[in-house]
Amino acid sequence: MRTPRVKPLFVFRKPKTCPTPIPAAAVGVLILEYRAAGRRVASSTGIRVAYAKWDSAGQRVRGTGPDAERANDQLRDLYNEAADACYDLRRSGQPAVPARAKAIAAGVQAVEETVLQSWHAWHARQVARAEAGEILPDTARLPLRRLPLLAAWLAAAAPAGLLTRELNAPLARDFARWLLTHYPSVKSRSFANKCARLLSECAACAVERGALAYHPIGKLKLPKAKKKPLTFLSYEQLRLLETAPLASSGHRRTRDAFLLICYTGFAHVDARAFDPAAHVTCDRAGQRWVVRPRQKTDEDAIIPLLPQAVALLDKYADAGRVPVPSNQKMNERLHEIEALLDLPLSITCHVGRRTFGMLALDAGVSMESVSKMLGHASIKMTESLYAVVQQRRVGREMREAGLLY
Repeated sequence: MRTPRVKPLFVFRKPKTCPTPIPAAAVGVLILEYRAAGRRVASSTGIRVAYAKWDSAGQRVRGTGPDAERANDQLRDLYNEAADACYDLRRSGQPAVPARAKAIAAGVQAVEETVLQSWHAWHARQVARAEAGEILPDTARLPLRRLPLLAAWLAAAAPAGLLTRELNAPLARDFARWLLTHYPSVKSRSFANKCARLLSECAACAVERGALAYHPIGKLKLPKAKKKPLTFLSYEQLRLLETAPLASSGHRRTRDAFLLICYTGFAHVDARAFDPAAHVTCDRAGQRWVVRPRQKTDEDAIIPLLPQAVALLDKYADAGRVPVPSNQKMNERLHEIEALLDLPLSITCHVGRRTFGMLALDAGVSMESVSKMLGHASIKMTESLYAVVQQRRVGREMREAGLLY
């Protein structure tokens, strides 16, 4: 099998508004493409010619006038530079990557950067984006928890001094597999996949910064995580939680914060930022509404406040809002409450959000309305999460129709 080589080629790029087939009088730009093994990158030559004057087979501009001679001289010089870059790439033993040949022709040298150096550069960019308001601060902070995992893998299982340009898809999959088999705290395939995708993001950042001429991983495919069963509180469990006597004031406040999530569908980050004075409006009929964008998706969540949610807001009217502890502290206290009440499921903040969706759908609210209340970016997300409710609703309607017994 022949080793692929990068080859330069000039092509005519028609204007976007140009019809097909291309008219002979259409004026376009000549593009220099570097091609190899089905991949290509392009750079503009800046030469504009009429389509009728471009000789694709001869790679030249037709004619003998001064304009044609000047264009052909420029094309000849560009081709020689590109051919030299392709030869230098082949002689250096590097892979036949069109982007690397283009970089050599432009005089850009690859930087020998380690994976950890690329990770720190990528994280610095994430912090800058968070400071500029492009992403949430938590989005920039979360990867810091994965840095020790990456460092442990690099020290124990990866090749010594692994460079970013040496990354590939099998190495990323090995990273995810190593986390699941060697790190007791990593029990979720989904979390392991997120850690492995960091390698791809670091490589992409290195390309953007010019440290790499091409992405060494490309499209990363990882084994899918098993779909978790939908966990939510039943009506009986919700009533038990509401009425159970709790001795600890911290448990009582955590319960109220959790019930607020159950009756509004807030995510934890939205519940913690919820300010009734700023986010609650009242219509002419006296119904209170919450209309505000979710922090995760920036989609507007339109939520009518249920009587239970209004009662919670009135209970904490003097404080101005329902106190919501941090996600970690709240989940710890919820697990303590779960043990005290002997509940048969693991309660987390997100279980409250799912409970709201289940209550609404089970009461006959349409999937479109529930999607809008939860602030999902797409109704497909709602349908995939709450398919079990559709099954229950179908069974109930069939029984009401007398077709099931």
